[in-house]
Amino acid sequence: MRYSFIVSTLILIYLLNIGLLGCNHSEKSNEVLIIFKGYPSKETHFIFGSGQTYTDDSPRVSYYDSKKSVFIPVNTEKKMDTVRIKVVADYIVVTHRFNSITKNDYLLRKGDIAVFEYKGDCPSLKILNRTVLKYDVQYDSLIKKRFHREIISPIDKYFEPLFALNISKLPHKDFVKEVSNEVINIKKVNLKLSLDLVTEESIFLDSLLSQKLISEDAFGYYKNRNFFTKQKLYLADKQLQLGGFEKILTQSNDKIIKDLNYKSFLESGFDTFWLSKTTPRDLKDGVNKDYKEAYQMIKGISFLGVDDRNYLLAREVNRIANSFSSKDFLAYFSLFEKDVTDTTYVNYIRSNHTLKFNDKRNETNSLVLMSSDKKQLSFDDLKKRHVGKLIYVDFWASWCAPCRKALPASVKIKDKNKEVIFAYLSIDNSPQPWIKAMNAEGLSNYAESYLVINTKTSNFLKKQNVSAIPRYMIFDKKGVLAFANAPSAESKELEATFEKLLK
Repeated sequence: MRYSFIVSTLILIYLLNIGLLGCNHSEKSNEVLIIFKGYPSKETHFIFGSGQTYTDDSPRVSYYDSKKSVFIPVNTEKKMDTVRIKVVADYIVVTHRFNSITKNDYLLRKGDIAVFEYKGDCPSLKILNRTVLKYDVQYDSLIKKRFHREIISPIDKYFEPLFALNISKLPHKDFVKEVSNEVINIKKVNLKLSLDLVTEESIFLDSLLSQKLISEDAFGYYKNRNFFTKQKLYLADKQLQLGGFEKILTQSNDKIIKDLNYKSFLESGFDTFWLSKTTPRDLKDGVNKDYKEAYQMIKGISFLGVDDRNYLLAREVNRIANSFSSKDFLAYFSLFEKDVTDTTYVNYIRSNHTLKFNDKRNETNSLVLMSSDKKQLSFDDLKKRHVGKLIYVDFWASWCAPCRKALPASVKIKDKNKEVIFAYLSIDNSPQPWIKAMNAEGLSNYAESYLVINTKTSNFLKKQNVSAIPRYMIFDKKGVLAFANAPSAESKELEATFEKLLK
């Protein structure tokens, strides 16, 4: 206990010394200050079944505030990274995923100074500016120890049965049918276990409140999350019908918090009762439904509240952008701007699909790049900035498995070769998957990492036939293309090639 007090005191002294705690940060502040101390550079991938590995590109740290979930990039090159967050609501929910499937939620109030420390890759939270109760900041860690006998809970297994599927134990005579039957069995077994688990947790939460081991705010959030987890289980098992779904959305109940758990339930209900009835489409996105039809359906649901309606419309416009043509997207976005007056949702769509609104997306004569802070430059500008140094270009994308596999070797070589500029150019269609992948690969704070804006129209990409990735190029000290098909970072030839060109 004394050690914990000393650590907290030292961190406070450190913050005072570097000027992060001044008159502009107090418990009355509209900000939350989060310090990541010893943040792991890589997460642990989950291995299940007969050795299958599951990875997740979703943000490792994000927060939900009012109407939106926001990704928090953490600089893994620093021993201590500090992030300031402007808060709209009285508190925010920080979600910290610390392996491919396990995540914890943490409630932080306006004005909080919070420190995440790590044992392995498992986070532990301390609040420095106020006294908290035992279960306020470590609820999820403690609840997992108490109720979850395995790494994957029954709830995870029910909603993601492949996590519990051991392919090696199947007879492999009629594989598709065997997998289907096994998934049915997994869901059947884990439904009862899941419902028992949420019931036990609800009783336990009540006992924590009565013993004053958890604050009213934290109790309200976790109780709300528990309630909507149960309702999603009922929806999936067809125990909750349309009338029950409508009642939950329309009842006036102050105890129901319309947070991310509520929004997840809202999506599940719409998908169950409406999206499932739209025309099947071969979109290869795992859902394969007509989101344009879904958009029109939402406008016809009379009992939806304004914010619920806006939220669902935004989701469908987002999916139209990802799965249909730019022409279709722009037409529906124009409709969306008329249907939704809430600028939070409109700005979210604009930000998420900024390339589709960018005038440079049809540029032919140059390769146009955009940084994560939305600053634009041409590849020629980048070359001029680094005259006298070699430039090693890595064309990649978030969805390209071979590209992602090669990135750790590339980052390692980059750190050894200071006379070579490594430029990572993503050909993703939108910023969000690129930003998430950069964070996962440790590139979010690297200056020469960009998204290519005009992948479809650039004459340079057409001339060099950059259609298959990963693809590597080397430009010499004068900015002239020396190797149009350079060795990969995993190749033993690469460093020898650098040495020749640097002579």
